[in-house]
Amino acid sequence: RQGCVRHWGRVHAMVTAPAAGASTSTTPQQQLRTILGQLERGERTSGAVEVVRVCKELLEICVRWPEKGPEDEKALGERLMRQFSKFTESQQQDLVSGLRPLQETVRLKLVDATAALNKWISEADDSDKDRSSSQRLVELLQGI
Repeated sequence: RQGCVRHWGRVHAMVTAPAAGASTSTTPQQQLRTILGQLERGERTSGAVEVVRVCKELLEICVRWPEKGPEDEKALGERLMRQFSKFTESQQQDLVSGLRPLQETVRLKLVDATAALNKWISEADDSDKDRSSSQRLVELLQGI
């Protein structure tokens, strides 16, 4: 939440129009599910301004995200992570710092990648690192 608040000023300065579909009567979880559905259908990604608006809405959601997230919080984070290519690197950083579901998804990906790299290092000594082993390392690094 602190990360979201820290980055909010920069996003707010870029887009001051009201968030499309934002309502105080819906929960942050419902809003996130709606935005995810739109992104998954290819909606709301027609240009940079629209993507900035989506990012703004997501950052507004993070301010209201409950301490005890929904049961499907992990799944929501994974769904949003699959949409990350639609955002700039700085937007991605803002979103990860602000939304707990994304923080957990990133944390788990890094834990898995670290374990896989450690396994690769421990199983392959210098003479054993042939082409297939090198290919496995490339795959691990691409997964990160």
